[in-house]
Amino acid sequence: EKIHDRIQSAMLAGIPGAEMEINGVIEDFITCRADLKYPAEDGQVVCAEIKSVSDFAYKLATGAKLKSNGQWNKKDQVAEGPKREHILQVGISAKSIGAAYLCIVYTRKTAAKDEPIIAEWRFKINELSDKIDAEIERLKGIVQLVINGQLPPREYEGESIYEPLKKRWPCSYCSYLTACSKLETGIVPLTPSETE
Repeated sequence: EKIHDRIQSAMLAGIPGAEMEINGVIEDFITCRADLKYPAEDGQVVCAEIKSVSDFAYKLATGAKLKSNGQWNKKDQVAEGPKREHILQVGISAKSIGAAYLCIVYTRKTAAKDEPIIAEWRFKINELSDKIDAEIERLKGIVQLVINGQLPPREYEGESIYEPLKKRWPCSYCSYLTACSKLETGIVPLTPSETE
C-alpha cells in the first residue's frame, strides 16, 4: 500500500462525512478527480488532494530544515507553499464540485527519524477564483486549438518556451522533449497522422 493511500484512508476514517475519489466535470471538456471531499468546520465543502513529494519539493514548500542525503540544511528557508500547478489542479476539482475550500497535503517520499513528513494548506476558493478561472480558460483554448487541428504554443506558467532543449525546467523532465524540440515555435498545425 502506498503512503498516499494510507493518508487518504486515515483522513477518510478520521474526518466525519469524508468521501474519497470525487469526480467532477467543468463545461464538458475538463474532467477531474480529487482525493477527498469533506465538510469544513463551518459546514462548507473542502476538496483535498494528497501529493507525494521529494525532500527538495517539501523543503521548498514548507521551508523546514531537513536531513537530506546525510547533510543537515543549516537553517529554515522561506516557505514557498504548494506548487502553483497543484493549487490549480485541486482548485479546478474544487470548483467542479462547488467546494468553498481547497486543501493540499504534501507527504515526503523519504524522511529521517523525527523529521516532519506531512504538511497541509487550506485556501478559500473565492480568493483564488481569478487564477482558477484563468486556468480553465487556458485549457479551453488548448482544447479548441486541438479541435481545429493545431497544437498550442509551448509555455510553462505563462512564459513561452522557444528553445526546449536549452530549458532545464520543465523541459528536461518531459518525455516528449525530443519530438517537441522539432516543432516550430508558436501554434503548430497537426498533420493527419499526428491526429490519428
